[in-house]
Amino acid sequence: MSTSTNTKNGRQGVNRQLPRLGDLLVRMGALTADDLEWALQQQEADGRRLGEILLAHDKVTGEQMALALAQRLGVERADLKDPDPAAIEMIDARNQRRYAAVPLRVAADGSLEVAMSDPQNVIAIDDLRILAGREIRPVLALPEEVAALLNKHSSMEEFVAEMVESSESDGEFDDHAAVNEIRAAGDDAPVVRLVNSVIVRAIEAGASDIHVEPGPDDMVVRFRVDGVLRQVASVPLKLARGVISRIKIMAEIDIAERRRPQDGRVGLILHGKHLDLRVATLPTVHGESVVIRILDRSNVMLDLSTLGFQPETLTGWERCYRKPYGALLVTGPTGSGKSTTFYGTLNKLNTPDLKIISVEDPVDYRFNGVNLM
Repeated sequence: MSTSTNTKNGRQGVNRQLPRLGDLLVRMGALTADDLEWALQQQEADGRRLGEILLAHDKVTGEQMALALAQRLGVERADLKDPDPAAIEMIDARNQRRYAAVPLRVAADGSLEVAMSDPQNVIAIDDLRILAGREIRPVLALPEEVAALLNKHSSMEEFVAEMVESSESDGEFDDHAAVNEIRAAGDDAPVVRLVNSVIVRAIEAGASDIHVEPGPDDMVVRFRVDGVLRQVASVPLKLARGVISRIKIMAEIDIAERRRPQDGRVGLILHGKHLDLRVATLPTVHGESVVIRILDRSNVMLDLSTLGFQPETLTGWERCYRKPYGALLVTGPTGSGKSTTFYGTLNKLNTPDLKIISVEDPVDYRFNGVNLM
């Protein structure tokens, strides 16, 4: 039986006897002694791992198995909710797949928390420490959870490379192409998948904006997350025309017009959320640049008390916006919450006894009871 201990940086030593998985599950109340005995007999007969047998026959749940394995190995159970995009980028996608390890977040002590199905893999942990430039704190995730994370957070560059290989488009970015050629490029299946993937990944990353910017050599895709722009992919020029065209088709923008700015909107539902995408194009020397603003309609109905105001700040704000006169100035960088604060306040004021007129350029959200101009 292998042995292991945890050190501060998450690497394992070899000086204690590991408890048996079946005994742990029984002590946790997740498994009966009779079921354990049956599973051990199955293991002896076919040579499969005990955990595999128990999961295959629904004797325990995946979460119970993960908790027992984490306790057995002396590590924490991975918290897979809301991984930090910046932490994920600390280890490249190729090495994440190589070591079956996905960064989740930076811990308070500066170490990188990494989800692994084998947190005793000392070689992998040492290599990851070198790659990330900081200590690694392995946390346990089931193999299927690691696989799902790898698929979800796989490098956008890898995805773009796959799209390039499968794309039948072989033309360069041409600002003078015929309209029917541009529309055909926008309907090309790899381009459709690429644009859809960019939008979905931006939403899942919590981005407020997507910037698509053609250059002399390629087209850059950047997400604005927490007010900071991060490059996520570079798209070859052979796909650039199709990507821009696809976005314009989705937003019902005139694809023939490439010499003046245009605006459009796209409505979609993702993970049960109703979202609006506000699309703006801008002609540049290298072709049309596009900015997609991601607007969550559910934010319109947010209560101001849920937006993170300090109690005294919220009290002062409510006192100000309920006055019958005056002006309020709200400033901040992109993604800081100006629109959310504005619409949350409008929602608070929106009662049958008041008439409200809102002058906006552009109008981000639409809802009943407010006259939007």
